Amino acid sequence: MKGIICSDLYSVEEERSLTSNTQAVKELVDGAIAQGLNVEVVFRFFPIVTKRGIFWPRKRRINGILVCDIPKVGVRYCYSKLLTSLVVRLLGISGKWDFAVCHMVSNYEAAKKTLNDRIGKVILVAHQSDLRSDHLAWALKTADGVLARSQAVAHQIQLAQNVKVDGVVWSGLAKNIFAKKSVIENKSGASLELMTACNLIPLKNVLNSVRAFSKLKELEPSARFTIYGDGILMKDLRHLIVELGLEDSVSVKGFRPKQEVIECMRRAHIFVMPSAPETLGLAYLEAMASGCVVIGHKGWGIDGIVKDGESGFLVDEAGPEDIFEKMKRCVNRQAWLAIADRSFEIVQRHGMEDSAHNYMKLVLKYAS
Repeated sequence: MKGIICSDLYSVEEERSLTSNTQAVKELVDGAIAQGLNVEVVFRFFPIVTKRGIFWPRKRRINGILVCDIPKVGVRYCYSKLLTSLVVRLLGISGKWDFAVCHMVSNYEAAKKTLNDRIGKVILVAHQSDLRSDHLAWALKTADGVLARSQAVAHQIQLAQNVKVDGVVWSGLAKNIFAKKSVIENKSGASLELMTACNLIPLKNVLNSVRAFSKLKELEPSARFTIYGDGILMKDLRHLIVELGLEDSVSVKGFRPKQEVIECMRRAHIFVMPSAPETLGLAYLEAMASGCVVIGHKGWGIDGIVKDGESGFLVDEAGPEDIFEKMKRCVNRQAWLAIADRSFEIVQRHGMEDSAHNYMKLVLKYAS
C-alpha cells in the first residue's frame, strides 16, 4: 500500500523562522515513514500568488522524500483543475496511489480536484484554522476518514458540525527536549519564573497575561516573566510593560532560537499561553517536558491532555483576573510541585516516536 501526503504545512526549512511553517507536520510525516508508512511523494499546494510573491512549481528531495510544490492556478478556491493538474504532470509525477493524507481543508480540496482519479482513500486531517473554512462541512462529508490535530479541534468539530472525528493526530517531542526529573526539584526553591513563547497576536492573550502577572507581583514581588516571540502586538506589549511599571521584571526577547527558549523553560515554573482558538501547539508539550506547569484555555490547545488543577491549568475566559487566579495557585511551591510532577509524568507519553506511530496507525486504519 502506497500513498501521498498533501500539505502546505510540510516545512522545507531545517529551522523555523518567524515566517516559515512549524516543523510539526514534517516531523509527523517523516517519523511515520521511518516506521514503515509507504509515502511516495509530498505535495505542497499553495495559491500561485502569495504574500511572498509567485509560488513556482518545484521538485526536490528532502531527507530522501520527494517533495513537490504545486501552485494552484487561479484565485483561492476558484482555480483551474486542468492547469493545476498540468503542473503535476510537468513535474513528471505519474502513477496512482492507494491513499492520500491531506492536512487542512484547502489541501484536501486540491487533492480531490486535481488528483481524485489517481488516489484511492482520501483522509482529511483537520486543523484549527479549518474551523473557519466554508468548505469544512463538504470535506467532512466526502472524506473517507477524518482525523484532527488535537482533541480540542475534534471537540470543536463535534460541536459545530455534529461530526465525530475518527482519531487525533497529535505531535510529539524529540528525545533531547525531555529534561531530567531533577529539573523540577531544582526549581522548587527558586524565585517564581513565568514565561511564554508565541506569536504576538491577539488570540494568544499575551497582554492579559502581563496584566495578570502585574497582580501576581503583589503576592510574589520577586517573580519574573520572560516573553519570547514577535508580531503585531510588540509595540502594545512594550507600552503596557512601561504603563504597569514592570520594566525590571518582564523581559521581552523577540523571536529567538529554539534552544534558548527550551533553556528558559527549564528555569521557569509556569508556561502561560491561554490561547483561543488554538491547536495543540508543541510549545505546551515542550514546556511540560521542561518541568513547567502550563496555563492554557478551556476547550483549546492543551485541553484534553491536562486537567485543570491536576496536571495544569485551564482558564474559562482569558481575562486578566482569570489568568491571575491560575497563576497564584503556583505561589505555594508544594501545590506547584504536585502539579508539575503530574504534568511531567503525562508528557512522557508524547514522544516523537509515539506520535509518529499513532499517525501511521490511524492512516493505515482508514486507508485500507
